[in-house]
Amino acid sequence: MAISLVNVETTQWIGTVNGLPTTLCGQNGRVVLVNIDWSVYNLGNGESLGLEVDMSGIAPTNQLDLIRSVYIDNIASPTPMYVYFPDTGFTVVCKPYTATWAPVVTNARKATVYGIGFTTQQIPLVNVFFTNIFMPLAYQELGPNFTATPPSITYVGTAVSVSDAGSYAFNTFAIGAAAANRRILVGVVGARVRQMGDFTSDANSPASISAFNINGGPETIIEQIQANSYVNPSFGTVAQALNLTVGLGIAHVPLGTTADIAINFSSSRNMCRIYVATLEGVTNNIPTGSDERQAAITKNSNPLNDTTQSLPSVLALPELGALFGVCASGRFTNNSPSNCVLTGADLALGVAGSLDNISGNNGSQARIRSNPFFLNDILTAQPSYPITATYGASTAAAIVDASFAPS
Repeated sequence: MAISLVNVETTQWIGTVNGLPTTLCGQNGRVVLVNIDWSVYNLGNGESLGLEVDMSGIAPTNQLDLIRSVYIDNIASPTPMYVYFPDTGFTVVCKPYTATWAPVVTNARKATVYGIGFTTQQIPLVNVFFTNIFMPLAYQELGPNFTATPPSITYVGTAVSVSDAGSYAFNTFAIGAAAANRRILVGVVGARVRQMGDFTSDANSPASISAFNINGGPETIIEQIQANSYVNPSFGTVAQALNLTVGLGIAHVPLGTTADIAINFSSSRNMCRIYVATLEGVTNNIPTGSDERQAAITKNSNPLNDTTQSLPSVLALPELGALFGVCASGRFTNNSPSNCVLTGADLALGVAGSLDNISGNNGSQARIRSNPFFLNDILTAQPSYPITATYGASTAAAIVDASFAPS
């Protein structure tokens, strides 16, 4: 390393450590957030200090099993930061006005965060995230005069095709005014209901989203999940299966006011609905965090009793960021799933909810209710933001969501 930290004074970080669940780039794990307000340590001009952070005492159910990566949010700070792991001597460097992701080499759960050469004109606030998820080296350097432009999500609308198909096309879908940094977010809900005499051959027939295209080009599928509910009745009655697929995709579409959106599934569905939003203020298709959850009832006897489905999603939110997601629920026969109750501070449902009736073979029927949701202007970074979508009286439900940082 280019600087010696041996003679820098250290003290205990003032704060409480706790491990929280999180999802990064499709990987589930845990994270410890260390918020540092350097002003409470009474630092003089030109002084340096190291803060010792001990994560080994966290309760076993909440602790990190190991530390694989660290994220240092030093965006608003004129002071360089160093995260030092004493068991190996490994050090991560974060320059002023920079945010850094870095893999680390350590076998312990202790680290020291150093700030070197503070200026009394600007004592910073710094966030450090320790996680057991491996993240590759990446950094973003903004400079002292940079003002971050928060990403902005605008809900555009929805469309549905209630037909038996493996591929669905939604052509000339209105996406608003063209913009160089415009990205299109597409939430996808697909469903299939079946009755069959041979339960084992077709009771659990999920379908994945195999392709997502806008204007003919392959785009990025951020997350997807399947929820599969079935009943295998006794006494010779007919078995039923309800398969629900929910996904989220993103594409850079700078030109045009309409788009041709195509969704392909790995097997035939009875319907496909899309929810579309625009995202501006980011420079790539990579979310800060994403998550997916599902719940479903399976029974080996008739009748299949519907119940409340609760989907507790946990999402990492960046400062000045935004999030978008879609949740859906299904129910056999002509009964309608209840409206979604969404809990999460300041979340806005894109629409009150869409209700779609689908028909499968041999007179089988189901109803699918779905909702998009979004949040702009996230003021404070949150490593584990809880979002719970609750549907009453349903047999299968699923949720996908993603967050985006300023860039």
